[in-house]
Parts: sequence; C-alpha cells; structure tokens
Amino acid sequence: MKYKLIILATLIIIVLIGLIYVILASSKYSKWDKKGFPLTAITKEIKDDIFTDPQIYIIDDSLIFIKRSGGASDYSFHHILFDKDKNELCSYADNFAGPKIVCKDESKRYLFEIIIKNIDKPNLGLEKHKVEVVTI
Repeated sequence: MKYKLIILATLIIIVLIGLIYVILASSKYSKWDKKGFPLTAITKEIKDDIFTDPQIYIIDDSLIFIKRSGGASDYSFHHILFDKDKNELCSYADNFAGPKIVCKDESKRYLFEIIIKNIDKPNLGLEKHKVEVVTI
C-alpha cells in the first residue's frame, strides 16, 4: 500500500509539472523571445504565407520591419512596419491596382517612406537608427 501511494504521488507530480510546462509554453510570454518582440509568432506567420524571401529587421529596439517579396504576379511584395505589440503602423504592398503605402499611424510615415526608398540597403537608409537583421 505504501508503494502504491508513492507511485501515485510521483505520477501526480509528473502530471502537474507537465501542466505547468504546457501553460508556460502557450502563454504570450513564450512568443516574446527577442527584446520583447513576438518573433516566434511572426516568423511562423511569414514562413506560412506566399512570399518566398521574407526578412525581419528590428529598428531602435522598438519597431519591427518585415520585408516580404516573391509572391504572386499581382501581389509580389508586402512590407510592414509593426510596433512591439504587433500593431501594424504602415504597410506597402503590390496588388492589382498597383503599389500603395498605407499608414495607420501617420507619425511613422516619414520613417517608413525612408525605409521603402532604401529597402535594398542593409540599414534600410536609417543612418541615425539602430537596425538589426533577424535571421529566420
């Protein structure tokens, strides 16, 4: 009887540890893996879309710029600027009507336009900003 209680207690402890692990792994904090950015979630999203050449940049430790290209002929690119909470600030996309910049936060438009004009430069044309490329 004593051994059955020890085995039962051990099984209960193992189950509880497993539950704690599942809760922590699924919490929002597990997705914030670099400087407070949800890079795991973003990386999964951009790997699952139609674009073949995604790139992620962190700007001034406070913004995320995602450069996506290689999509369909009428949707060949879609670049997005996010804040740390993954709120979309500005986007620039190609579609059947032609490329268009849309900014939900007009205070970021100037910065975003600099990035778009210098999209092929390693620092995105942001000479006075810290720009870090994130390896996917």
